[in-house]
Amino acid sequence: MKSSKSLTHPAKSSFPLWPETDRALPTSFARSALFTVGSTKHKRPKWDDTKIATAAGIDLIFSGEELRQDDEDVFLQLLHLTRGRPPGEPIFFMAHALLQELEWVTSVQGYTRLRTTLDRMQSGKIKLQAKEGRKGFVGSLISSWGWDEDEQSTSSRAKMFVRFEPAILEVFGMQPYTQLQWAERNSLDSTVAKWLHSFMMSKPTTLSIQLSELVELTGSRAGTMTVFRSTLRKALTELKDKGVLGDWRLDRDYLFLAPKGEALMRLVPGSVLDFNLS
Repeated sequence: MKSSKSLTHPAKSSFPLWPETDRALPTSFARSALFTVGSTKHKRPKWDDTKIATAAGIDLIFSGEELRQDDEDVFLQLLHLTRGRPPGEPIFFMAHALLQELEWVTSVQGYTRLRTTLDRMQSGKIKLQAKEGRKGFVGSLISSWGWDEDEQSTSSRAKMFVRFEPAILEVFGMQPYTQLQWAERNSLDSTVAKWLHSFMMSKPTTLSIQLSELVELTGSRAGTMTVFRSTLRKALTELKDKGVLGDWRLDRDYLFLAPKGEALMRLVPGSVLDFNLS
């Protein structure tokens, strides 16, 4: 497991450096519903200057097609390719290699999915500002992207590039960024488990969160709290079984999370545990 890191640049106006085994995400994104837990069962809605739920101490407004955990996977990998470099420079990569890193199918289907994802991130618009209003960011997750398909090979072998807006560095600078282990995230199947993984890494200490707030932060479309609890339990079980989470507990209104190595029972007040519904 990783934690939130202070912003350090190898050179002025460059993305931070982090280890090859890790990925990084602005903490304001990790602690919000910018990348929801939505599934393929539901059509992606389109938002128009919609305020996004966040626990990061900032205001976040989004316009565009809903972003989900698969979009976050792509965003994390693209950020990884540009670490240590100025954001205005084009970052070149092979579509096939990126699809392999994402563990997506390397067929035309996977290539089409990747292009659709890049379109969604480029066309969406984010307005983000610290609540005191003295620092902010307005723009898209990526400023532009393109491709060059070789007539002699399959489309998934296309050469591609992306560019990030220089101003996106301000998002990294507004708060410490969240660093997480890529292999851990890739091992997770549940979108709720992936969201919780990023959320936990943004505050790697034992924490509690109100379930009603968690529904908003995940962007869940569960019809009832009973349905949400069921999905949440499955995700928490997956996280613990795969060694990503130390322990967890649900009571009537709260979820308690403990990182690996922590004993949850001694950290949660007994008066709270009396209301256990799990």
